[in-house]
Amino acid sequence: MIVLPETTEDIVVRLLRLDNTRLPADIGWALEAGAGWETSEIAYSQLGAIMDNAKKAEFLGKPMCQDTGLPIFYVKGKFDSSIVGDI
Repeated sequence: MIVLPETTEDIVVRLLRLDNTRLPADIGWALEAGAGWETSEIAYSQLGAIMDNAKKAEFLGKPMCQDTGLPIFYVKGKFDSSIVGDI
């Protein structure tokens, strides 16, 4: 089976977009819990800013952070396909 470059690129772009615009639920819950326990006004404010930023990122489809890092993918498995072109 040949995987077309558009298909592979579309999948990678979609995954990266989700990764950079949506906070995993358990992390969101941990931030909310941390804000509930926090006694420092400054720390509480910063946790609130992080949660607000995450909500805006998901709503607007924009990255949560300007420094999203450099993704590295390790793919394991038996593949009976080839990719033609660049990703």
